[in-house]
Amino acid sequence: MQSGLPPLLVTSAVRVSAPFVVLNDAERRIELTIHALAQWLAIAPDLTIVLCDGSNFDFSEIVRERFPAANVECLSFSNDARKVALYGKGFGEGEIVNYALEHSHILRDAEVFAKCTSKLWVGNFIEIMRHWNHEFQFELKIRHQLSIRRIVSTAFDSRFYIIKKELYVKHFLEAYRDVRDEEGYYLEHSFHDIVINNGFSIYKGLFPIPPFVEGVSGTRANKYAP
Repeated sequence: MQSGLPPLLVTSAVRVSAPFVVLNDAERRIELTIHALAQWLAIAPDLTIVLCDGSNFDFSEIVRERFPAANVECLSFSNDARKVALYGKGFGEGEIVNYALEHSHILRDAEVFAKCTSKLWVGNFIEIMRHWNHEFQFELKIRHQLSIRRIVSTAFDSRFYIIKKELYVKHFLEAYRDVRDEEGYYLEHSFHDIVINNGFSIYKGLFPIPPFVEGVSGTRANKYAP
C-alpha cells in the first residue's frame, strides 16, 4: 500500500438507471464526483484511486486535466440497466465493484481496498486507517437500542468501507444479487446478513471511530456533514 494507505475504489453512475434517485442530472453528478476526488486528494495526495463508472461514462480526460499528478485509474462499462432498474442501485453498485476487481490494474495487486460512493469523501480517512483491523470495517446501522448492553443491528453502511480483497471476493462478491429495493432489502442488508450467516463478529468489524462522511447523496441529493 502506497504511503500505508490502501487503494480507494470510487463507484460511479453518471447516467442513472436505478429507481428512486433524486439526483439524476448527469452534468451535476460529474461535477460532484470530480469535487469529491479533489477532496480525497487533499486528504491524501499520494492516494491511489480507481474510479469505475457503471453507465459507460469515461472520466479519463477530465481526470487528466484536473489532476495531472494524481494516480487515478478510470474504468467504465455498462451496468445491466434492466436489472438495475428492476432491483435497485445496490445491484448496480455490486456490478461496479466486481467489474473493478476484475479489470483494474491497481486492484489486481492490492490485498486491501477501501470503497466509497462517488460524490462523497471521508475527512478522517487517515485516522481511520490507523485503526485498521486487517479484515473488514463497516459502519453499523442500528434499528433499536434495547439497552446499553444490547444493540439490534440491521445493516452495514455501504457508502464507505474497508476490506481485504480476498475476504470480499470469498463472501461479498455476490451480495448485490439479493438486493430488492422495492421490497426494502438493500445492499446494506445483504452485507449485514452475510456477516451474520458466516459467524463474523459484528463488533470487531465496526469502525472504532465514526467516519466523517461528507459530500452529496446521489440518491436523495441531500448534503452530508460529519
